[in-house]
Formats: sequence, C-alpha cells, structure tokens
Amino acid sequence: MAALLPRVKRVSVVAGALLALWALSFGLSYADLGRVALPIALAIAVTKALLVVLFFMELLHERASMKVALVAALVLAATLIGLMVADVATREDAPPQSSPRTPS
Repeated sequence: MAALLPRVKRVSVVAGALLALWALSFGLSYADLGRVALPIALAIAVTKALLVVLFFMELLHERASMKVALVAALVLAATLIGLMVADVATREDAPPQSSPRTPS
C-alpha cells in the first residue's frame, strides 16, 4: 500500500497538469492572439502529449527499444511533415482557368 501512494500522487499531479493545460487552451481559444495563436496551441498540445506518453503510458520506465521506436516514429512524422511543407512552399500558382466555350 505504501508503494502505491507515490504513484497515485504522481498520477494526480500529472492529471492536474493536464486539466490546467486544457483550461489554458480552452481559455486561449477565446483570446485574439493573432499570429502567435497556432504556435501557442501547438506548444500546449505537445506538452499534453508528452505528459500522457511519459507518465500515463509509462515510457519513462520502458526499455530502450521502446524509446528508440518512439524516436523513430517521431523522426518519420517530422520528415513527412517537412516534405509536405516543402511541397506546398515550392508550388507555383495555378494558371488562370478559362471559361469553357459553349456551342451556339
């Protein structure tokens, strides 16, 4: 029973942090932050995801192979997102569409 108490406390603290981050993102959704809204929302989302992965999925206490698999998945996702951004950034504008001719 005594060994369970620190774990319950840690889970409670992490759950409280997740609730606080949720409240923060909910509150910020009503604020007009302009261009910084997306980076702030992404930072909050990444923080919440890290808390879930590290504490609730217990990745902190997993073997190294699980950590390597997670890093490989993150590198693959970052590569795919980077390629997508590069593709969109290097596209040229589409040529103007001419209206189709109707036979008279």
